[in-house]
Amino acid sequence: MKQWLTIISLSGLLTLMPQPVVASQLGQDQSIIVDGLKRHYSLHLPKNRENEKNLPLMIVLHGAKGSYKKSEGFTGMNDVADQGGFIVTYPNAYHKQWNDGRLPGDTPSYKVDDIHFLLTLMNQLEKKYQTDASRVYLVGFSSGGMMTQRFAMEQPGKVAAIAPIASSIPVPLMNKVTNKGVQPKLPMPVMMVNGTHDPAFPWEGGKTRFAGIRVGQVSPIETTLNYWLTVNGGQQGNVESALLPEKVHDGTQVEERIYHTHAGPEVVLYKITGGGHSWPGAKYPATYLPRFLYGKTSQQMNGSAAAWDFLKQYRRLSI
Repeated sequence: MKQWLTIISLSGLLTLMPQPVVASQLGQDQSIIVDGLKRHYSLHLPKNRENEKNLPLMIVLHGAKGSYKKSEGFTGMNDVADQGGFIVTYPNAYHKQWNDGRLPGDTPSYKVDDIHFLLTLMNQLEKKYQTDASRVYLVGFSSGGMMTQRFAMEQPGKVAAIAPIASSIPVPLMNKVTNKGVQPKLPMPVMMVNGTHDPAFPWEGGKTRFAGIRVGQVSPIETTLNYWLTVNGGQQGNVESALLPEKVHDGTQVEERIYHTHAGPEVVLYKITGGGHSWPGAKYPATYLPRFLYGKTSQQMNGSAAAWDFLKQYRRLSI
């Protein structure tokens, strides 16, 4: 029996024009004590379905120097949750960066057990809101994207599918899993979104710094892609490749690549030619830094809507 079932649901596209985010549009501030640390997160229940049980849960992880409120605002994921009927939560990293598989000098959260934090948060939300444990999804930006991938490697039975955006696998983590032959025990559906002009996560990989933030050494995008293909038993058949229709003239072009695998789950890569370190279709930039530092934010696709359209297909049958 395959590990996943297709889930049929509807989700619309979000407006691509930047707009302010008012307090009423943001979720509820919450906190939880994990390993003696007070951890914060925001929670959004889908409109008109607040009292329903067995809803999917999406966890969105912010980038380095970011925050849960900031990612809740620029992603517009609450709107997608209202249309798609899922609960979305935005946890806060303890030192504004996650313990995402990098070296001690590259993240101040090296000694923070973020795996335990996310597991505890999942369990608490499942008990309080009776979420569907077979439909838990992780989405992450930058450092949050690396954390998303680390969690999927170490806890594949707890997440149905992941969508790392503007990130790749850090080299120390990649060395750990490849040199020691450590692989997730279950296949994993993955949707990647990467820009060819991302200064923090270069397409060719390498040791990087981004606007004074030490990122460390990151794997090439193609190496990260190939890792997840290997996890899923290798590529099966030809790649389905297509350019998305141009919506606006913003100097970017999006190619969708769909890789079918022997294990069943798809690995999808959205290659944004000309795209920078950004969340495509964001309501406003993912960083307050000048645009020349982080590059272009593509408006050819809506990253949040695309993530949900991909993730909602999958249900984890082995918990």
